[in-house]
Amino acid sequence: MKIKRTLTKSIQILVLGFLMMSAQGEAMIWGQRTLALTTDATKLNASSTFKINGIKATNDLIDDTINTYVNFKEGDILSITSTSSIQYIYILFDRAPSLYTVAYDGSSQRAGIFGFLHELITLKSTSTSIEITMPSGKVASIFVYSEGTLPSKVQKWEYPSFDTELLVFATHSDDEALYFGPAIATSISQGKDVQVAYLVNHFNTRKRPHETLDSLWELGVTHYPIFGPFRDLQSTSLTHAYTIYPKEKILQYELEQIRRFKPEVILSHDFNGEYGHGAHMALSDTLKDAIVLSSDFNSLTESAVRLGLFSPLKTYIHLYTPTEIILDVNSPLEYFNGRSALQVARDAYEYHITQHIWPLQVITYTYGDVRRFGLYHSLVGADTTNDLFEHIPD
Repeated sequence: MKIKRTLTKSIQILVLGFLMMSAQGEAMIWGQRTLALTTDATKLNASSTFKINGIKATNDLIDDTINTYVNFKEGDILSITSTSSIQYIYILFDRAPSLYTVAYDGSSQRAGIFGFLHELITLKSTSTSIEITMPSGKVASIFVYSEGTLPSKVQKWEYPSFDTELLVFATHSDDEALYFGPAIATSISQGKDVQVAYLVNHFNTRKRPHETLDSLWELGVTHYPIFGPFRDLQSTSLTHAYTIYPKEKILQYELEQIRRFKPEVILSHDFNGEYGHGAHMALSDTLKDAIVLSSDFNSLTESAVRLGLFSPLKTYIHLYTPTEIILDVNSPLEYFNGRSALQVARDAYEYHITQHIWPLQVITYTYGDVRRFGLYHSLVGADTTNDLFEHIPD
């Protein structure tokens, strides 16, 4: 199975890489990292001038914060001139951008193709004078950099994974760190392809989408997350949750993601909602059906035709005791420069600043114990070790 998955991924990468090079003129392919350069890139904002339709932009555009924004109308021209050569442009949008164009030195390339909220643009060649024909919407901050190795905080998002090894179904922004953070960090350190799919979105808020991306990036995730079609609403029981999040709609969403990402392993919430949150309960309760129906052609037939059928090999539920394993969250991980998976998760949660009003932390005890997961469903046999990927060949 792994050979077929790898071959499929290789074909998809080649095709999509060609499309990206055609659209953007870049020799960058999804899933590949650019080679590390020998020198660090320099931030050039201080030596650059930013103008909007010929008028100098306010400091709100370059103040390195998501607390202030500059509003653009579609077609506005953002010009950037610098005394040094620019290689990279990094933009933090307020909402997913539509297509826009970056022009310089007689060349142009398209951007906004994937709607990334945090978008890194790599120019085909360095330039000291750039014009961006902006999409409609707000921009929190923009940064320009020289050639070299970019700072670690600059996020180079990849399209959602084609060959997912771990799919995490989380309900809210911050759950990825609070309950699944160490599992994600450990999997990343093992070279696994990790995809996170959220039940709700926070598009009615300004800061939480940014916090989500910052947290995921800290955890080592590079595949852009999926956000569900549901609003974040409070619920204290499964019965109530299904009155605001129809069970059939959640099931359809989960089936779509399982068939799309074809994960080897799935993680999701405690059946009791971690601390009793109804939406957490609804997500994991419907997952019981989704992992079975994902291989049934008669269930959501349209997506079965479009995406194909698939059965995940293993599904783990947080705090599920009948088949519990205890993850090692304290050993130092070379991938994270010696930090433990627990520390990485705690560092990731620090980015969820708006949620620090609640008494929640990344912990290893009681309802929030990030070490404890139970194997709810398996096609490869029972666990004998504390390894999420046991019995799954590399």
